[in-house]
Amino acid sequence: MSQQPDGKNSALPYAEVLAPRLWSWILPIGFGACLGIAFGAAYTTAVGWLVGGLTAAVLVTWVALVWRTRIEVDSQEVRADRARLPARYIGRVRPLDRDEAFAARTHQADPRAYNVLRTWATHTSVAFEVTDPQDPHPYWLVSTRRPEALADALVAARDAAGSG
Repeated sequence: MSQQPDGKNSALPYAEVLAPRLWSWILPIGFGACLGIAFGAAYTTAVGWLVGGLTAAVLVTWVALVWRTRIEVDSQEVRADRARLPARYIGRVRPLDRDEAFAARTHQADPRAYNVLRTWATHTSVAFEVTDPQDPHPYWLVSTRRPEALADALVAARDAAGSG
């Protein structure tokens, strides 16, 4: 690992991007095509192609930017989307398979939990306790395609931060 000027490692122990799956692109492209057909029938074919193409391009860009979630863990903190938690406040960590993740986000869910759930990307997740007494969230539930690897990274970050 290389060191940055501020002393932090430039390579993270864990990084994952949850991007939309292939089916997520069908809706914006289909909507653009439908709008293009409607405008093409009402005006001209060129207007239909222009409106449909622009609409599809804008919606595809929106899906790519808004539905993309980045999860990172280093020795200092865990970041899930825009949320951050210092590693010293990571408590018990539990990787969840498909059935356990479903139960954790439905009938076993705590409404105070912080959820970064992207079920359109994956059905597995990791639950980890928050030990900060000032934090209103008892635990985080984070979607991931690699629950075991994320859990290992969280435990390593917690241990490196000196709480465990």
